[in-house]
Amino acid sequence: MEIKIVNRYDNSKVIICGKYKSIKDCLEKNKNTVCFDDASLDGASLNDASLNDASLNGASLDGASLDGASLNRASLNRASLNGASLDGASLDGASLNRASLNRASLNRASLNRASFYHNINLGKLSDNLTLELMRWDATICGEKLMTEWAENGDCPFSKNKLYPRLFWFQENKGLWKPGDPKLTLRQVYEAILDELKIKRL
Repeated sequence: MEIKIVNRYDNSKVIICGKYKSIKDCLEKNKNTVCFDDASLDGASLNDASLNDASLNGASLDGASLDGASLNRASLNRASLNGASLDGASLDGASLNRASLNRASLNRASLNRASFYHNINLGKLSDNLTLELMRWDATICGEKLMTEWAENGDCPFSKNKLYPRLFWFQENKGLWKPGDPKLTLRQVYEAILDELKIKRL
């Protein structure tokens, strides 16, 4: 059958087109020679796919089935995996910087958990969790800089590379109140999973 994979932002831009058994077959056969960045792959059936080292930066994989897939060392930066099923998937060494995984299922998935929580795009969260994460930000840059930022000052993290952010989320200046974080990091991880409706790792 003919398989055509296009750019998610412009379907006139064809990434690859040819005769393959399936989208899975196409990706597996071309993962080392074709860059699938920004590919439109929503709802794709990729269970047990071998996609180690594949380049899928910015790809749209919303609702895709990736159960048991091998994505070790794959580049998934800024990828959209909302509602995707990654049960039993192997993501060791995969890059997920600012990837979106709302409502994704990651039961028994193999990955670096700490790196996962600190790199994915959490987006807009509840007021309570937003304040909590801003207070965790303040443990890095200090309450003084956070307060100045909340009063329309410069973002402490925008220019100073000495301050690596712990989490990527949508801040809210109006919620800022100085104070220590109330949750441990483990409790923060649990709260993130609950809010994003991600099934437990």
